[in-house]
Amino acid sequence: MPDPVSVYRYAAPLLGIVSQGTHLTVYTRTSSGLRIWVPRRSPIISAFPSKLDSTVGAGVTAGTTQYETIVREVEGEVSLPGDVVKRDIRLA
Repeated sequence: MPDPVSVYRYAAPLLGIVSQGTHLTVYTRTSSGLRIWVPRRSPIISAFPSKLDSTVGAGVTAGTTQYETIVREVEGEVSLPGDVVKRDIRLA
């Protein structure tokens, strides 16, 4: 069996390779009902500035799972500790 090949995520579609991504939506239950966190992208970012965004999203890299990707990205993008995410995350 041949060895697996890794390519940069942005190059995968050019080669006809399907890639995976994962997204996280954060919500809380309050006395007034369900509250969903919908962040807005930075106005100085090049892709879709000032538009609404998912809470956290990322491409799944080779050798990792969607769960591992979300934990890593939450730590980096939202600055929540991984143990909080691991305790409260619910996979759909």
